[in-house]
Amino acid sequence: MTKETENDSSSAAVAATAELYRSNLLRLQCRELVKESILSLHPSTAAASSQPNAEIETEVKWSNSVKEYLEQVKRVINGMGPMTLSTETTGVKRQAEGKETKKYWTLFQSDKFLKSHSQDGDDLKKKSVSSSNGGDGGLEVLFPGGKTLQVEEVGCYGAGGMGLTTHRSNGNVLPEIDLAVLLPASSSADGENEVVMTGKDYLNHRYFDKRNLVAIHIAKYLSQKKNRKSIGSVHLSYECNDVRKVALILIPPTATPQSNDVDNDLDNKKRNKRRKVEDDNKQKKKKGKVRFVVRLVFGVQSQLGSATTSAKAQSQCWIPLPRLFPNRSNNRLLMPTSTVSTTTDPTPIYNNTLSEELHRLSTIKLVKQQELYSSFHETLTLLKIWCLQRGFLRGNDTFQTMDLTLLVLYLYQTKKIGKRMDCVQAFVIVLKFIVDTDWFGDAHISHSKDAAAAGGVGKDTIRHSKSEAYSSSSSEDDHYKLKKDVLIMPSSLTDQSSHRRFCHQAQLYESNYKENVTKENETDNAPKTLIECYKQYTPSTTPIFLDPTMSYNYFGRLSKSFMKELVQEAKKGLHCCVGDHDKGNESGGGPNSPFHQLFLQHGRFWRRYDAYVKVSLKDIAFPSRSNSAIWGKDTHDYGLYESLSRGMIHVLTRALGDRVHSIRMLTTGNGETDAANYNSNGDDSDRVHLLDSDQRITIPIRGGEVSNDEDDHNIATMTSSPVRLTSSLDNNNNDIIIIGLKIDPESCHRIVDRGPPADDALISESFLSLWGKDKAQLRRFKDGAIVHAVLWNDTNTSVGVEGADVVKLDGDEKLGGVVERIVRHIVNLHFTGGSDRQSSPTQFELGDILSLVESVSIPKESAPSSSVFTDSTKLHRNIMDAFTSLSNFLRQKSSSARNENGEEVRTNPLGLPLSIDNVEPLSPCLRYCEIFPPVPHPLLL
Repeated sequence: MTKETENDSSSAAVAATAELYRSNLLRLQCRELVKESILSLHPSTAAASSQPNAEIETEVKWSNSVKEYLEQVKRVINGMGPMTLSTETTGVKRQAEGKETKKYWTLFQSDKFLKSHSQDGDDLKKKSVSSSNGGDGGLEVLFPGGKTLQVEEVGCYGAGGMGLTTHRSNGNVLPEIDLAVLLPASSSADGENEVVMTGKDYLNHRYFDKRNLVAIHIAKYLSQKKNRKSIGSVHLSYECNDVRKVALILIPPTATPQSNDVDNDLDNKKRNKRRKVEDDNKQKKKKGKVRFVVRLVFGVQSQLGSATTSAKAQSQCWIPLPRLFPNRSNNRLLMPTSTVSTTTDPTPIYNNTLSEELHRLSTIKLVKQQELYSSFHETLTLLKIWCLQRGFLRGNDTFQTMDLTLLVLYLYQTKKIGKRMDCVQAFVIVLKFIVDTDWFGDAHISHSKDAAAAGGVGKDTIRHSKSEAYSSSSSEDDHYKLKKDVLIMPSSLTDQSSHRRFCHQAQLYESNYKENVTKENETDNAPKTLIECYKQYTPSTTPIFLDPTMSYNYFGRLSKSFMKELVQEAKKGLHCCVGDHDKGNESGGGPNSPFHQLFLQHGRFWRRYDAYVKVSLKDIAFPSRSNSAIWGKDTHDYGLYESLSRGMIHVLTRALGDRVHSIRMLTTGNGETDAANYNSNGDDSDRVHLLDSDQRITIPIRGGEVSNDEDDHNIATMTSSPVRLTSSLDNNNNDIIIIGLKIDPESCHRIVDRGPPADDALISESFLSLWGKDKAQLRRFKDGAIVHAVLWNDTNTSVGVEGADVVKLDGDEKLGGVVERIVRHIVNLHFTGGSDRQSSPTQFELGDILSLVESVSIPKESAPSSSVFTDSTKLHRNIMDAFTSLSNFLRQKSSSARNENGEEVRTNPLGLPLSIDNVEPLSPCLRYCEIFPPVPHPLLL
């Protein structure tokens, strides 16, 4: 054996030993993290004993308090009496300027409500929030009483405690116990006396308005004074931040009852008085600690069952099952144009939201009936912590804990995760599955872009030009959505491949297709199977993960911007686990160790992006529904806020192209994890405010009928945005949208976007609709091409409101200046309707941050009106120019004057005995390394 062979074998042995040590250390660290994070809390002793490796003795000490509180909530709800509900009885009255008006706790959008409150010349959005007191009666609900309601444990707690973690491992958010309040429903048009939902209430937001009326009524009943000692405080919130679905947050009472023995010496009055004072002081100081909160969600009692349920049983469902197909239109109202405008476009997201209400219990049963292995709960806990550290949990378009549970369950059911795998192996497989799955059918596009980036030339690159590139004239999402992967959760009796034969919903769709198809339309592009229907009619930006009945998409809320961020972070996680760890990575517990990067490193919204854009919600102008509009056509499907957020991300992604790596909008679940969990105002338990890192919009609700100023502010906040920002920001930030941009330093400085040729009318129209006819103009380039193009070399392009204080940096192309100009132009053109109607300019935070760090802001009182903020590079150049001038002056003035013969005529002007040959700089600002370079005097500018 040669020396080289010996060296290679020894190096391989050392590498194998290091890899074994690293992997074993990672397993040990993950095991300890899981041990400290899992919250042993189960709805019953039987459920606890059914869990793998579970011990009843390890359950938390306050588990009995949870069960007692849930039983108390059920008793109070079941004790409610019958009542006729309407917006008149559930609203709050407000006296203003001698006139009585009415505010509503939530956004009512059904056709019945809008018809009864329509007034000529009013904006539809305002009408659904507030109206005069009178003319109400278009929307009424006959509430049959609490005895007709079915209250069941759902969510993580209902699934046997799967996914529940401690307060510290939950982003400093209290564990949440879900209770589903199921309303009685009937499929008949007339209904019954003890039914809330009847007939065609699934159409045009009627169901959501009715369920929200019942939810508000229950909230006001629970918050009455007689129930405060047993129920605590009640908050109004949204389920998954969907403004159409009201949820209730219940915080148990915090006061600890007195446990001191009664003094039998009644004759000693002084002693009793002193003891009473001491007990009162101890009672004020010693408050009971809030361990959990309860969330009430709502649904209907006619829940859907398994995939193989008989047609007779499925026909008894409140909603006709064909109405849940993604190609059906169940909401024809157009928002926010007028009450009479309708559309017949399919509403797959609206239908999926209805279907979610029908699967409250079936989803929990699906998890409980499966054989769960010992690593299931541990893997789910690791995945939850990984998502929490990155802000990927509990947002309006991100994962919920139950989504993670179903994803891990799917991998176990499809045998992608083995029975004997530990939690670390299973966690790596989940990350790899997220990366490898083609969620949107564009995986081949990403691979081609990566190859082009490696080679230096791609389809968006013009050879020998770094300042020009072709701009995408239209969205490519719709071209590839038919190629996306569709996941189907296997049931206990079927697998994914046999769903077409056994699933009743799939058979029903195929039978309807055969009945409707004729020889005339047989050649149409109508999908022949239910899976093809989901691919064609589900939005191209939405992944598909179906339940066993194929009537509910688990991932119907997730957005493409979130999934792209998820895939990027999953790739980084895979590199931490299985990548090359010999190049600078630590094998211990340092900041570069895999464990620290995966589970301890904080990377939420405010720490992930290079620039932040703030747009006021008050300035948003929804476009008219026309073919030329590039966003806002799906308001009847998504709702106003969700349509706005997804539309803004979609348009900015098209405009910025490869100048940015990713674009995300701020969602809940991205606050600082050191926030408090609740904030109580005094001893009044009904005034407890939720203040945690989830930053959800919540309103403390009472049983009264008259509102105050704080209620008016909270109601306006509830109906504008489902995101609450931290108090460390501006006070009015509840009415703004914040977008994060991750800028590509290699391509962000490009100043030319070339469009299609002038003779291609169809694509040119799409290009002009994106950039505007004033900005996109015909230009001739050096290669002879005559195309529409957009130039971004003008620093004054679309800076916002005229005269606004906008930070501008000299030579900002390398600092995201082009990205800023594009963002301001697109927002002003497509979303704010022009700068003349803006109440505040669009804020681009990168320039403000740079000027703050470099301290180059010139005071307004001393700066000329035409001054431009500069960066530190220019300041250093100015200083070096001054230093060069000074050096030349010293060298010239210190030398003696001589004639042609070399004789000295006169001495040097400075009177120095020797001449100065060279001047050396010593100050940091003369070496381009001063953090705060000096600013020239204003009179020198």
